[in-house]
Amino acid sequence: MDQMMLLNSQRQNWNRLVLISFMIYGMTSGNNEAVVIKIEALVNDKVSLNCHTDASIDIQWHFNSIFNYVFAGGRLWSPHKERLRTEDDNAGSHILIIPRVRGEDAGWYYCSEQDTGRRINSTHLTVLYSNPVCFSNMHPDGFVGPNTCNLKQENMIFNCVVSFNGTSPHLIWRSLNDNETLNSSICEDKPNRRNCSLILKSDPVYDGSIFICQTTASIDSNFNCSTEVVKIQYFSSTNDTAKKYVNDKVNCSTKSNLIVKYNWTLQQNNRVTFLSSNQNLVIQKPGIYQCEVNYSIRNNSCLSLASFLNVSVESTNGGKISGTTTIAIVLPIVLVFVVFSVGIIIWIHKRNRENKRIENQRIRNKIEGMYKDFVLEVNPEDVLEPLIQKSIISNEDRVNVLNKETDENRCRALLDHLSSSSHREAFIVLKKALTWNYPSIVTRIDANDSSPVIKIQENERIKDKIVSMYIDFTSMVDPNNVFDHLIQSRIVSLEEKQKIMNNVTAKEGCRALIDHLFCCSKENAFIILREALKEHYPRITGRLKTIDSDDENEDDYSRSKLENEKIRNKIFCMYSEFLSDVDPVNVFDLLIQKKIVNIKQKQFIMKKSFKKEERCRALLDHLQFCSKEKAFIVLKEALKEHYPRIVERIDTVDTDDENEFSTRFESCIIVVGLRNGDGIYQDVVKIKVNGTSEVSTIGQLPPQMEMESAAAVYDNSLFVTGLGENCDKIWKFDARSSKWEYCNTMIRGRRRHSVAFVDHVLYICGGWVDDGEITLDDVEAYDTIDDRCTTVGKLVHAVHSSGHCVPFKFSLYIFGGRDANDKNVDYVQVYDTKLNSCTLLSKRMPVAYALLRAVLWENKAILLGYSNCFIYNFDRGTFQMRDQFKTDVDYFGMTVHNENLFVIGGRDSKRIRRDDVRYVPIVNILNDEPIEWKLHAKLPKPFVVYAFGKVEFLLKQI
Repeated sequence: MDQMMLLNSQRQNWNRLVLISFMIYGMTSGNNEAVVIKIEALVNDKVSLNCHTDASIDIQWHFNSIFNYVFAGGRLWSPHKERLRTEDDNAGSHILIIPRVRGEDAGWYYCSEQDTGRRINSTHLTVLYSNPVCFSNMHPDGFVGPNTCNLKQENMIFNCVVSFNGTSPHLIWRSLNDNETLNSSICEDKPNRRNCSLILKSDPVYDGSIFICQTTASIDSNFNCSTEVVKIQYFSSTNDTAKKYVNDKVNCSTKSNLIVKYNWTLQQNNRVTFLSSNQNLVIQKPGIYQCEVNYSIRNNSCLSLASFLNVSVESTNGGKISGTTTIAIVLPIVLVFVVFSVGIIIWIHKRNRENKRIENQRIRNKIEGMYKDFVLEVNPEDVLEPLIQKSIISNEDRVNVLNKETDENRCRALLDHLSSSSHREAFIVLKKALTWNYPSIVTRIDANDSSPVIKIQENERIKDKIVSMYIDFTSMVDPNNVFDHLIQSRIVSLEEKQKIMNNVTAKEGCRALIDHLFCCSKENAFIILREALKEHYPRITGRLKTIDSDDENEDDYSRSKLENEKIRNKIFCMYSEFLSDVDPVNVFDLLIQKKIVNIKQKQFIMKKSFKKEERCRALLDHLQFCSKEKAFIVLKEALKEHYPRIVERIDTVDTDDENEFSTRFESCIIVVGLRNGDGIYQDVVKIKVNGTSEVSTIGQLPPQMEMESAAAVYDNSLFVTGLGENCDKIWKFDARSSKWEYCNTMIRGRRRHSVAFVDHVLYICGGWVDDGEITLDDVEAYDTIDDRCTTVGKLVHAVHSSGHCVPFKFSLYIFGGRDANDKNVDYVQVYDTKLNSCTLLSKRMPVAYALLRAVLWENKAILLGYSNCFIYNFDRGTFQMRDQFKTDVDYFGMTVHNENLFVIGGRDSKRIRRDDVRYVPIVNILNDEPIEWKLHAKLPKPFVVYAFGKVEFLLKQI
């Protein structure tokens, strides 16, 4: 067996010998700062290294040489250690002494505690030679790398070349393994250059050896030394005589820890073909396979073209691939194909089933949409046989259907049975049965539906108009005259009709019907109601065409606000009398018509209690804390018909508009999600804004507070979203009881989202999910009455960090934010809460912006940020810049009270947090009148603020 050796060498050139591969830091005993000491010394100098710690602690020294692939991370190498000595004193100093520095002493030294291994300090030693001159690489052809890497069958030769001026230096080769000088070197002198060659016989004994060429000249000599480092790794190549077969795996193994590259070739018919650069190879065909190995140290190549592995490959049947091999190759392919085909068949089957289910539901909806015509035109006997053949109905069901007295009732019974059937093709088969005798019915079934969005828009328009004429509608319409259409269209069931008609009067029945239609999930409920009105109530239908509900409900903000507050304060001055005399049932009609209260809110108030006084108290609470500017003005109008004496008292009561109300209620800002450098706090902070600057902590938030949560106020309660470990919990703070209550869990946890209320529904828009770093585009709705979270729609663009969204006329305006690429955006997204659809405003913000705070003021949105202030006019669709009112902070709280805009805390550009609560009159922002921010109060600490809102605390019982 031939014996071959891998030969590698490496040259290290220096004016200074410096370790650059890595650095080790130690720790002092007193602090966590690394102690790094750098020392330079000449060859043969004496060097002392100090390690200072407690005198009672035993330490050990470690060394990392420039030849770090040999000594990395180890203790002092034994031969090296023999030249060194250590000394200790009573003051805790441990000294390592190197009497005569050599080139190989260069590197990092560090000391550590013997018991714990804790590092104390590090010292970097650089060894210098006097008057160095640049080394000239004399290797032929300018090859950069080991000076020589000769491979011979018998001997290994390594050359060390040194250039010099003056006296020729003395060169020696030494083994770093045992620190012995080698005598097998031959030196040759040429002008200004000396070459010493190390000659070694090919012998496995040198496996893993490391050699270094150094000079022993005095420090006064003028020279530059080239140090050659050679690491020998011994290999024996083998000609593998064992038989190998097609599909066998062969390995080109080595013992080297160096950089290795492999080249597999195939010799076949005197032709050599390159196959792979991998270490392992799977034999594909008969032939002679050869692995060539390329070894290198630190990217310097030293190629050994060794016949490392010759593999004679045969097939098992005279040069042809065996049947066993064929099966081994073909069988996996067949199995993959079969599995893939079965998967495709299953997928097609599932898709067909789903398509049939969708088609069956579509036909059912169409037939229900033409229910009246269907039962009048179709004879059930014409369609029963196909349904029986497909086992959709049984013979017993057939008898039950035909036992009905008339064809219409038989047809209704058949449709009722099919509607309750679990068969996924019931209406598909019914449609096929109709083809021969009722082609006109089939044509209507196949007709395209109108756009669902258009249908929803039309239904919402009619609903708004009916609400706008609620009093006249409930007075004029008899539910019995519209039930037929509603039942035929499956808007109302027979059981629901019976419940509605249990009311004593037609007016109460009509109210109950409108309540049902308002809360049902049918997208065409009011469209069907309008059709039902045409026959008996053409005047109502005509008014539906002319009333513009939006124009009728335009608020004159400046005129109504003061009047509304006066009426509110007077009613509270006669609070007890009001509760005892007024029945809310008699005032709801006008409140609903004027859109102060919606149907669902009415139902919620009426379910509060069976007692009239409690219902009346709940109604006044709702009107007091709702955002409707004319709530009490409309209430006074509603009282005129049934309670003229109460109205007279309201007109005659003499009370101070402001003081009377403020003696009963205290306006406060509730702030949660406070964060400073210590982390996020669970504290709940109350800031009084009724003429006093008191700031207090009123307890702890029960759930885990998370960063970048969001909050909104409804019915005098602060709803906080994004709480808990998964940022998916909703809690509320009820100012009436000063208690926290758990509400529900969001469908998807999030932070950096925006929230706002439209009536009693909290909308949660966009946001950010840490898991996967996802920016969200969905909109969730939390119904405070039903206590239910649902996903209701999507934004046009996924966005987070948009600050507050602003509710205006049943739409949410989301200003700016950051997109999925974390870039600020300048578009405004408008989410319609009635249609659950989103569009973009054609008018963009003046600048792209994130982390804005926004408040609604009359028909405007006021938006404040770190470096900008905008006003957006909803009626005109225009932006106005008010940059002089910028906040100079982000992550601040903002709310409005008594025509002042309050800003709470925040963080500036240097991430310094503020503790002030400041305000500025809104009129100054609207009129662009310069004014300084006024200080109102101080927070307990400087904080950034995530969630906040203004509520009213009851000071004394009314």
